[in-house]
Amino acid sequence: MQAALAFDRKVILERAVDAREVECAVLGNDDPQASVPGEIVVGARHAFYSYDAKYVDPDGAALRIPADIAPALRERVRALSVQTFKALELTGMARVDFFLDRGTGDLYVNEVNTIPGFTASEVRDAPATLAAAGQALGFPLFVKPANTGSWLARPVLHV
Repeated sequence: MQAALAFDRKVILERAVDAREVECAVLGNDDPQASVPGEIVVGARHAFYSYDAKYVDPDGAALRIPADIAPALRERVRALSVQTFKALELTGMARVDFFLDRGTGDLYVNEVNTIPGFTASEVRDAPATLAAAGQALGFPLFVKPANTGSWLARPVLHV
């Protein structure tokens, strides 16, 4: 902590959690819908989902859809994803990322990504989990609203 305080007067401390990483996309506005949860499976050469595992090593991680979790937990992830989306007053699309504690089974919201699936390493995640949920999303769906500027306010979905 002292080393961090050398760079700024405010520091955030987080408890380390030995966890699996589960993610769930949410799509919508007034009545958002959650995808099937996916799970990040880290490659054998990495101890955790590091920058290198995500962006550098092409075999650093894979997305398992659906996540290998119990059906009740899958539904809890979906419900918490929608609750998080609504609590943050999001619209359009987001991906809610979770930590699932390996020891206790506790589920933590880790972060929310409001533009998921648009980097080379993420192209598989939000669109893939939404497609697995039965929402056949194609590339034109993401491009057209962004070009018209309507994506952030009220996306027009043409599926």
